Amino acid sequence: MRSELKQLKKTNIIALESFCSNYDLTKREKEIVILISKGYKNLNISENLYISVNTIKRHISNIYKKTNVNNRKDFIHLLKENRQFYILLK
Repeated sequence: MRSELKQLKKTNIIALESFCSNYDLTKREKEIVILISKGYKNLNISENLYISVNTIKRHISNIYKKTNVNNRKDFIHLLKENRQFYILLK
């Protein structure tokens, strides 16, 4: 069981890197993607990363532009299309 969990974590890292690379996301945007996929709201993300809510909104706006979505619902849908990544983060 432990080796399976280790393999899942490794697969998760590869999937995350691939997703972020495909959309040319920055390191900070990647951190925000992870938190969004875990269901965090902007305030929670802000508190977790120690940056202002306005900065979070700016990063999220950049993520939406890069991934060609208009809102969080569409972004979550995009993550679900990359099912391996979305499920493993949950």
